[in-house]
Amino acid sequence: MATIKHIQMRKIYTLFNLGSGCVLDFSNRSFAEFFTDEIGVDIYSTRFSDTGESNAKRLSSFIKQASFSQVSQILKALWEIQNESTEEEIENHLELCAIGAVDIEYHELKFMDYHSQKSKFWELLDEIEQTNKITVTENLHSISKIINFHTCVDAPVFARSFLSDWYD
Repeated sequence: MATIKHIQMRKIYTLFNLGSGCVLDFSNRSFAEFFTDEIGVDIYSTRFSDTGESNAKRLSSFIKQASFSQVSQILKALWEIQNESTEEEIENHLELCAIGAVDIEYHELKFMDYHSQKSKFWELLDEIEQTNKITVTENLHSISKIINFHTCVDAPVFARSFLSDWYD
């Protein structure tokens, strides 16, 4: 299970504008298909309705229950979907700048907010990754206190089982 701090969850809500209960422009069907296609998870399972029925609440519940790798994969995919038209527009603008049809300063001003949001998104993923690396290290330390790895024959099996949630 990924460790997500409250401040990190608020940043996710802000970056993806989840306050309305919607996630991007997904319908319930397309949201379910998105999760199935990306990571093979049924987002409409009762497991993810503990905080509510909206897509945003289900996403929030998923983020709190899933492994870091799954959370990272879903957030990156959502970011791509949210910003794919902006990326295309930036490329088109850069081509126009290259031939002198658009002023580069206008281009920079036009996409300043996008670049700021993109920077915040990647910083957030790095924060979450660092939080989860620390948690894994702390858990390994706790295990080492409980089990004497030199005398326990089943220690490698136990450790793999215990850590499987972290490395899905």
